[in-house]
Amino acid sequence: MNSNRINNFTNVLYWRTPLSNITLFIDNSWVGNLSIARRSVLLSLLLCVLSLFSSNLCFADTASLAVRDTIFKSIGAAQTHIVEQRFEKAQQTLQSTLQTTTNSQEKALVLNALGYCQFIQNNFSKAIEFYQKALKQKTISKGLQYELLVAEGQLYFSIESYSQSILSLEEAISLPAKANYKLHLTLAQSYLRVDDYPKALRHAKHAIALAKSQGIEPKEQWLSLLQTVYLELDEMTGLAKVLEKMVKRSPRKKHWLQLASVYGNLGETQKQLTTLEIARQQNIFSLSKEYVYLAHLYLQADIPYKAAKLLDSEIQTGRVDKTAKNLYLMSQSWLLAQEFEKSIPPLKQAASLDTTGKYYVQLGQIYMSLEQWEDASTAFINGLRQGGLRRPDNAFMALGTALFYQGAYEAARDSFAEASEDKRSNKIAKQWIDYINSTLASHDG
Repeated sequence: MNSNRINNFTNVLYWRTPLSNITLFIDNSWVGNLSIARRSVLLSLLLCVLSLFSSNLCFADTASLAVRDTIFKSIGAAQTHIVEQRFEKAQQTLQSTLQTTTNSQEKALVLNALGYCQFIQNNFSKAIEFYQKALKQKTISKGLQYELLVAEGQLYFSIESYSQSILSLEEAISLPAKANYKLHLTLAQSYLRVDDYPKALRHAKHAIALAKSQGIEPKEQWLSLLQTVYLELDEMTGLAKVLEKMVKRSPRKKHWLQLASVYGNLGETQKQLTTLEIARQQNIFSLSKEYVYLAHLYLQADIPYKAAKLLDSEIQTGRVDKTAKNLYLMSQSWLLAQEFEKSIPPLKQAASLDTTGKYYVQLGQIYMSLEQWEDASTAFINGLRQGGLRRPDNAFMALGTALFYQGAYEAARDSFAEASEDKRSNKIAKQWIDYINSTLASHDG
């Protein structure tokens, strides 16, 4: 059987080396009960164990790297004990084997197996100790050194010792071995967790480039990692490029909204607007505030008609909340689009829903611009009755003007008199009063 082959048979993984005819068993049903993080570490360690028997990694031309068949048999026997959860027996077998050799390569193999035994028992710190001892052996193959460093780095990562994980994995990738994009991903995550964002970015980008060179498309989690790093670096251009890829591959709502937000930060309003328009067309919006945000963008882009149409349509469907604030925004949008008549109904509704009279006052101002003096007077009176105005004197001034053009001079004079009580309007209010008095006097004459 080929020494580099792992076969799956009746829910058991097994591997056999032609040298010793040893078979390694891992029960898949047991592996299935592990968390994803644990499975990742186990896979790394399993590959390390398998590499111990690989002629490519363990044997060289020099006699110092040769490993006796008895060592393989002892490790194989210990592995059988581990599978059957006879951990103490496995440790005894390996410790006894360790005493029989002074060969660095052999010692490293046995120490690695001891580390694996500790890992299976969730003794991660103890497992790391054995890997460190294995790495301290004077002469071991580069392949074994690489696998040990990877196993050690993965374990450090799993116990959140990110700085130590970085040291192990950086040393591993410095060795002459095939580039492994997964190691660069782990390094990127480790550097992210120690707030070294430039190095996190370098490894994340390298990992994705390596994967692509091997015909592997980047997973969403990898792009999310890159997204997080760019965000921490406040590098909006790079972040936009990542999000552009994410919306193409996985057009989720959060990706569309994040991309629109990034375009906004970059000052690319048109791209921001287009992104949200596409999101709306794809029925990605689900919140009232998302439609309202798009309406604000239309206004910023000087497209008030689209803002008004959007709010009108979505308030009717119920997707936008029928609040005084949203109705007022619709009214203002119609006004900016020069659709004065259309601005009135939503503003009336806003005024009826608000606790203050401010929207009534604004309604009165629209009526005045249309020279609908009676409707304007009614709106100003309602606003003053409702109260809560920041400048009631201005409302009295406007009411006085509307009444004057209706020919209700005495009522207009009374309104200007109220306005004159505020020093900010006193001068112009008195001018109006004088003018009305002279008008009434001329009529009397």
